Parts: sequence; structure tokens; C-alpha cells
Amino acid sequence: YVMMAGALISDTLALVIFSGITNFAESSSVDLQKLLLISGKIILFFGVTISIGIFLLPRLGTYLAKSKVNNSTAYFTMILIVTFGYCELAELAGMHSILGAFMAGLFLKGNLFPKNITKELNKAFYDVSIGFMAPIFFVSAGFFVDPAVFRTDLGLLILITTLAIIGKIAGTALFYLPSRNGWREGLTIGTGMNGRGAVEIIIAGIGLEMGIIDKTIFSILVFMAIFTTLTVPVLLKWTTGWLRNRGEL
Repeated sequence: YVMMAGALISDTLALVIFSGITNFAESSSVDLQKLLLISGKIILFFGVTISIGIFLLPRLGTYLAKSKVNNSTAYFTMILIVTFGYCELAELAGMHSILGAFMAGLFLKGNLFPKNITKELNKAFYDVSIGFMAPIFFVSAGFFVDPAVFRTDLGLLILITTLAIIGKIAGTALFYLPSRNGWREGLTIGTGMNGRGAVEIIIAGIGLEMGIIDKTIFSILVFMAIFTTLTVPVLLKWTTGWLRNRGEL
């Protein structure tokens, strides 16, 4: 739960910061009034989406439960409508639609629906996302990856990957200290945070499309995301075993 919460907050902040960068990149000059307008739109977006998620969606779930709607297709359609609605709000706020979908996922929890419906929905979304959308996403990203970076820019690839691993592990351990759960647990959580990579690939893809980065940097970022993710099974198993042996797990 700590890793999930940390990843969600971290990715949300990353997407917000990236939205600011893209808005800045699209403008030819620094305009304080425009920056304030962008900031206002971002704040308004979060205010509206969080309010809908906290106050409206639970009431909608309760209403559907009282109406005895047992058709999982109706709930599936409702989830899609809410998600696309959040995506459109993100676009209207000058941010990428992925942030809207991300926010929708935070509030479309299983406890909004009856247990039998939740089980069906989880299976349906898992099959669609993992079996259909994820392969398309990674294949699409792979079209723009150039393996030649291992020959032409190997040093930069190693440097960025090393900084990413150290940044995630050491950064997590550092900011874990105030929790008083020990720096060793911080290192353990940090090794798990190394598994974050999909959102980074999405951000890199948007940057490539906008011309902020070139194909070489995009390829390096994709390989970095892959390599950091590959470290998780090994490092997380080792660090949790380390905590267990010390009686601190």
C-alpha cells in the first residue's frame, strides 16, 4: 500500500509538472499572466475532479445499488463515461488526457459497486487492458525505439539508468526517515518504486510527439524504464529478506 500510494502521488505530480512544461514549451515567451492562468486551470481541474470523486460518484454508486441494477455492462459503460469525462476535463485545463484517466482511476473503486459486479468488472478491465491495450501501447512505443543507442550513446544510457535507480532508491530512503520506520525499510520501498515505468514511457512519447525530445533520448528513456523495472524482482526480494532476517519486516 505504501508503494502504491507513493507511486500514485509521484506519478500525479510528474504529470502535473509535465503539463506545465508542455504549456511552457508551446509558448514562445514567458508570460506571468499566462502562467497564472495555467496554474488556475490546473487547480480548478483538481478541485472539480476530486469533488466529483468524493461527493458525486459514491452517491451514483449507491443509487445504482438501490435501483438493483445487476447488469455489469451498465456499470462498465458508466466507468467509461466517467473516465472519458475526466479526460476531457484534463484537456480543457490544458493538460494531457492521461492525467484525467489517472484521476478517474483513483475514485472508481470497487466499493462503489456490488461485490459480484466488482468481480466481473475487474476481470473485464484486466482482460481488456492487459490482453489488448497494453500490447498495443508497448508495440506502438517500440516503433520509435532505436536499438542503435547501445552503440552510439551507451554512456548516456548507463548514466541515465544509474541516476534513475539511485534517485528512486536513495530518494525514497531519504524522505522515509521522518516516518521513523528506519532507513532500511526506506531502501526496501525504494527498490519497489523502481518498478514505475509505464507513465514515464507515456510522458516520453508525448515529449517525442511534441518535439521536446528526439528519438535518441526517447529510446534511452524507454530502455531506462525497462531496466529499472527488471531490477525490482531481484532487489525487492533481497531487501525484504534483509528486513526479515533482522526482524524488521
